[in-house]
Amino acid sequence: MKHDLYNIVDDSETSIADILSIENIAQERPTDNDHNKWESVSSNHRLKKDFDFNFLYPSITDAKDANAL
Repeated sequence: MKHDLYNIVDDSETSIADILSIENIAQERPTDNDHNKWESVSSNHRLKKDFDFNFLYPSITDAKDANAL
């Protein structure tokens, strides 16, 4: 029996600093990596293709703008 794993991630890259800002979490101490993108980028392309799936809010920013968080 085959079991597939699917990534469920934002459609756009999001930095750690972006997430902390959206959640109103103060950074204890800034680091050089706060404005860098995640070290590795995942894709949800296969999830969308296999299940004909589209997110209601494709990114955390879209969800914030729609007051959905």
